[in-house]
Amino acid sequence: MLRAVTVPLFGIDSKFWGMLVMFGAIAILFVLPWLDKSPVRSMRYKGWYSRGALLAFVVSFLILGVLGTQAVSPAKTALAQIMTVVYFLFFFLMPWYTRKEQTSTPPERVTGRFISIPQLIGSIALLILLVVLPLMLVSGSAEAASAGNLDLEHVETDFDDKESLQRGFRTYMNYCASCHELGYARYERTADDLEIPHDLVLANLVFDDSLIGDPISNAMSEEDAKVWFGAAPPDLTLAGRVHSPDWLYTYLKSFYNDPSRPLGANNKIFANVGMPNVLHELQGDVECDDHGANDPTQCELHPVEGTGTLSADEFDNTIADLVNFMYYVGEPGRENRQSIGVWVLAFLGVLYILAALMGREFSKDYH
Repeated sequence: MLRAVTVPLFGIDSKFWGMLVMFGAIAILFVLPWLDKSPVRSMRYKGWYSRGALLAFVVSFLILGVLGTQAVSPAKTALAQIMTVVYFLFFFLMPWYTRKEQTSTPPERVTGRFISIPQLIGSIALLILLVVLPLMLVSGSAEAASAGNLDLEHVETDFDDKESLQRGFRTYMNYCASCHELGYARYERTADDLEIPHDLVLANLVFDDSLIGDPISNAMSEEDAKVWFGAAPPDLTLAGRVHSPDWLYTYLKSFYNDPSRPLGANNKIFANVGMPNVLHELQGDVECDDHGANDPTQCELHPVEGTGTLSADEFDNTIADLVNFMYYVGEPGRENRQSIGVWVLAFLGVLYILAALMGREFSKDYH
């Protein structure tokens, strides 16, 4: 919800209004008993208005939770705005639809299930569909838009492949680190995760007087960077979270020679990019055949054999290792988080079974 508000009001920054919206989303929960005008309290006796509204509320809640963990894009911001409106409409319209809907009369004695097993499975499937489909659409549209709606080449990432991560770390330090810092990563944590001895990192991958516990930075000042490149090169610690591995892989392979550009290179999926092809030594010359369209997205890329130090397959493997490393450094704890998440879900599953059995025993006393 913080990201859903993008327009400043009354001269106040949009972040402030986003904070108010978030606080409002929490505060409105406390007035829920006064908003519900239904003569019954249990959802099993309420009408279809309440059930549909509850489904929309749960969908918006889950989608907003997922979007909060992802990078910002125009499509995701639009979806967050829609879901924020749905979230608040659930409460604002509640006095109306709880009065208008037709409810059932609660029986004196409750027997049987509230919902059958097929109905439960169908409800869960519908919920998953309504949550996953919009998220897939905005994720796909964001990557496609950032790539000029071109097809992205697929690359596999594997945090268990320490040798690949080590090679990617070496490539990054040799070709990328002089301009792009990894300010949120440290040599020590990276070396430990990649199983590289500290003395080897200091001897071969640290090119200044940095200590093993320092962030991965460089000596380029922001002022000099603006003079040389027109803008300061961004920190790439979170590049693996902003973009998918496929986007990074395709981007790094899409540079080509362009004498019209100040730095002599352009990029097929990032037209008029403001950086040189730092991997030119490895890849060699790449020519663009756009059939006279003068459009980078129409380029057919043709590497010139023998102009680079690596073969085409070797270069592809080098880029794959580099992307694997960048994807790792964006969230070093991803593997631990995912493994812990499996156990958390398993615990919640067991807890649900125990709670259901306990509830059934309790129900025998008052039914």
